[in-house]
Amino acid sequence: MPGNTIQKRCLLTLCLAFGLVGMASTRQACATETESAEFLRGEACIKAKQYISAVRHLNIAINAEPDSVHYHYVRGIAYLQLKCSEEALYDLQFCHKHAPGLVIEAKYWAQAYRAAGQFEESIKQWDEAIKADPNSLDLYYGRAQTLVEDENYARAVDDYSAAIKLDPANQRFYKERAQCYVQLKQFDKALPDLNQTIEKDSNNIEAFLHRALCYVAMAKYKEAINDYNRAIKMKPREPKVYAWRAKAYDKIGRKDLAEKDRMTSRALGEEFSF
Repeated sequence: MPGNTIQKRCLLTLCLAFGLVGMASTRQACATETESAEFLRGEACIKAKQYISAVRHLNIAINAEPDSVHYHYVRGIAYLQLKCSEEALYDLQFCHKHAPGLVIEAKYWAQAYRAAGQFEESIKQWDEAIKADPNSLDLYYGRAQTLVEDENYARAVDDYSAAIKLDPANQRFYKERAQCYVQLKQFDKALPDLNQTIEKDSNNIEAFLHRALCYVAMAKYKEAINDYNRAIKMKPREPKVYAWRAKAYDKIGRKDLAEKDRMTSRALGEEFSF
């Protein structure tokens, strides 16, 4: 019965075809479920501030669906938290290219450009973000830090001042503004901020050393020596502090104490000639 044989073969072929389609559909559904599950795990890790794990899960989701703007956007935010500049900027630029209508907040662009060392672009984005939200402490602080990295200390001072106005109890702003004043050689303006820092944290060795630097620049050598004394008491095996104090002793004519400090500094490993 040739006809029956042909019919049976056709039926078998159809069954195999439908079976393969069914298997492909099942595999596709499983892949979609896996991809979705990995994305959700990534989001959960971001909420838990586990950014390395978040990126790992999001990579799997993106490998399964490489054109997903949403996946790239979320991974870009995770990369920002990890200071992975090139990766974050790539993901944000991918989103902008493939979904021009997607609104990406200026602060995210600012962070990405800053991490990539593109300070001019970063500052422009900080400007836009602050224009939209002029009372945001985080935005002023973010722009201030970017301005410092771009060595624009005068503008950074203005932003630290704005941050202090919004949160006068945050001692970090005073300390960092003082460092900007030092860079600008405005030592008299740095002193009140350093005094404030030391008043709130009497063990802040950096504040004492910065204040000593200001005193030396202002020819107040005895005051500088007092601050070096405090710093040495906190960290007695730091050779540079002895070398700096030696210079201050020289300025007030105490050559004996200066030479003693130089010897101590050399014994601790400092190499200098003066």
